[in-house]
Amino acid sequence: MLKNLFAALIIIFFSIKLNAQVNKVDSIANVLERFSLQNKSSTLFIHFDKNVYTNNDQVWFTGYLLKTITDISNYNTLYLSLVNNADSAVVLQQKFLIDDGFVLGSLTLPD
Repeated sequence: MLKNLFAALIIIFFSIKLNAQVNKVDSIANVLERFSLQNKSSTLFIHFDKNVYTNNDQVWFTGYLLKTITDISNYNTLYLSLVNNADSAVVLQQKFLIDDGFVLGSLTLPD
């Protein structure tokens, strides 16, 4: 009898704790959802073939449009600008076609 009472108390205790964790997860999800609704923006993820490049290297990349505020077909062109950190001068500019949220491309780094 005492074992059954103890087991019942443990089950009740853990179910209360589990319920509290679910509520925290729900509240975090609600906060993130409100934030995303208030701060709508499109997200473009660019993946490069290497981490380090030198002069005259060929840079290959893939772009993924992850989140859009409008229809994905409204995004047609990726404008890429390579900017020098030292003087903020634009070193290279190119345009690439975005097809159904994906963009593939390459460029050669100048000297």
